[in-house]
Amino acid sequence: MSKRKLERVLVTGGAGFIGSHLCRRLLAEGCEVIVFDNLLTGNIENIQPLLGQAKFSFEHYDVTNYLHVNASSTRSCTSLRPRAPRISSASRSRS
Repeated sequence: MSKRKLERVLVTGGAGFIGSHLCRRLLAEGCEVIVFDNLLTGNIENIQPLLGQAKFSFEHYDVTNYLHVNASSTRSCTSLRPRAPRISSASRSRS
């Protein structure tokens, strides 16, 4: 595997618990980090300390919509968690 240094990384779901930690790690390694998150399950408070950093940018965006990235040196990391299954009240009463 190549040890090529990442320069610019797009993190989808970066305002979530795992994504925000990934962003911190990438910034610590010197990467430029771009976060796209629709904040459906993420929270802006998770990335609040990162917002003032020069190599960090955040876009409130839903990546299920079309997204075109015109750059050859951008890497993408997706940090999505599956939604918790919903338990109906009928299922609960049977247990």
